[in-house]
Amino acid sequence: MRVVGFLFFIFVAIKAVNIGTSTSSFKDGDLIFQSELLPRGLAIQAATVSKYNHVGIIFKEQEKYYVYEAIGKVTKTPLNSFVNRRGTYGRYTVMRPRKDKLNTRSLKQYVTSQLGKKYDSSLKWSDDRMYCSELIWKAYHNSNSIDISTPRSVQDRIMGKILLPVVPQNYLSFIDTDDPVASPADLARSWKLKIVYTNY
Repeated sequence: MRVVGFLFFIFVAIKAVNIGTSTSSFKDGDLIFQSELLPRGLAIQAATVSKYNHVGIIFKEQEKYYVYEAIGKVTKTPLNSFVNRRGTYGRYTVMRPRKDKLNTRSLKQYVTSQLGKKYDSSLKWSDDRMYCSELIWKAYHNSNSIDISTPRSVQDRIMGKILLPVVPQNYLSFIDTDDPVASPADLARSWKLKIVYTNY
């Protein structure tokens, strides 16, 4: 009898997980975070002390979900391809702004206007190129006047203060350490967002 009860508990738990992962609960403008096991991504995690190193934004189009993201360039990726990307082990977190009424039309217009822009590996705060969290931050700022986080320069961050004095300058020559930066970790830690789903 105890075994039956235990199996029933497991069954209910599994069903609950399946319900939790349903994409039907996702909304336009949701943010989706993940961690890529790549040198660039691991460096971002170390510098920002975070389990996330990449972020995109979700929109539903013709009954299918897509993630707009800056990876190589600003592009549109099917949600399933994003979630099952090599090196992520299928782990992700979806967050949503706490603000009830969002202008998702304006939000999407801004994001789509950035399609094709090259990835900004130098982390500059210009609009010529885009890195992943910069795209998201500017999308909400320009479309809904929401500043999800407060951008800070590399040298103003704790890990920046630790690493900058010891890292050879030629390794950092392509990064402007004075430029403001909005990292995936900054967005994920914002009180303006709430977690919709996570399997971390």
